[in-house]
Amino acid sequence: MNRHFWRVVAAVMAREITAELRGRETVTALGAFALVVLVIFGFALNPVAVDLEPVFAGVYWLALAFAALVAVGRSFAREKEAGTLEAVAALPADAGAVYAAKVAVTTLWLALVAALLTPPFFVLLDVEASPPWGAWALTTLAGLAGLVSAGTLLSALAVHARGADLLLPLLLLPLEVPVLMAAVRIGESLLAGEPLSAAGGWFRLLVGYDIVFFVAALVLFDYVAEV
Repeated sequence: MNRHFWRVVAAVMAREITAELRGRETVTALGAFALVVLVIFGFALNPVAVDLEPVFAGVYWLALAFAALVAVGRSFAREKEAGTLEAVAALPADAGAVYAAKVAVTTLWLALVAALLTPPFFVLLDVEASPPWGAWALTTLAGLAGLVSAGTLLSALAVHARGADLLLPLLLLPLEVPVLMAAVRIGESLLAGEPLSAAGGWFRLLVGYDIVFFVAALVLFDYVAEV
């Protein structure tokens, strides 16, 4: 990865962030979607009658997984609507730089939504436990990065297909299982008041998944962009 690669990453990230700040489409959609999921869970699970702390991590990550599915589904929405998908493959640069920028920006939006909705999530589900917030934030960021790394590649692959909106969840959800398992187990450990090191094996699995899938997708994206 030379300087030109990182210049392309920075340029694509700047374009994506500028476009989002103008339209606020992705963040608004993600925030509204996650809030609806939160309210539904809050009413359906009845936190007044039932202690939801044992299942809180699972509910939390289920909401984030759904939000991630919406986010990666929009990864190439602007290019598709503008008819410029072919331009990605024609760029005089490594197409992997576009992939890296898309992953970084989508993870940023999801992390912002998670940061805004985590406090009301604890309040609405009436969970009084206070996990180590630094470890919680680190786990959330690593989990989101894993979901987005896989989802962005599959979104680029499915964008040309008929019924892409149906195809993407079918392809992505099985790949999300290791991330969700690790993130939920770590969350349960943190909610019990244990340090991140107590769930070190799960955290290593999560980070390892992130690295392996990101590097593999970075290499494969050149071929996917040409499809």
